[in-house]
Amino acid sequence: MNKLKSLLKLAIICIAGAAFLFLMFDRLCIFSIITGFPCPGCGMSRALMLLLKGDFSGAWNMNPGIFGFAIIALYIIYALVRGIPGHNNKILDCLIYITGGLMIVTYIHGMIKYFPDREPYVYRDSCVLSFVLSFFKRLFT
Repeated sequence: MNKLKSLLKLAIICIAGAAFLFLMFDRLCIFSIITGFPCPGCGMSRALMLLLKGDFSGAWNMNPGIFGFAIIALYIIYALVRGIPGHNNKILDCLIYITGGLMIVTYIHGMIKYFPDREPYVYRDSCVLSFVLSFFKRLFT
């Protein structure tokens, strides 16, 4: 019962934090909020929505890593149903490494080919770094 209460508190804190970030910065990505640049996971929520709608091409264009995460999620569900232990699971580790590698390669490719003209590879001016740099620029000029 205590574990359930702890998980519920954690879920409430996460939801409140996400709501705060979204209301303040119009996005959830901490990396993007601080730097203004997209991270390798940027576009993942939009890709998930497209994948759930059956738009596989749109999901791939938004962030191909969503397919790796979908495979990982399906494997975790399969492992839970079959009673496969989660620790020291070489298949899961391999899927995570492949997905991470795919996301990094895709990010580099997307930044080279599409930045800053196509979502999600855009720069956001409303970021902490931009604010700090403009503050120091005004301070020293």
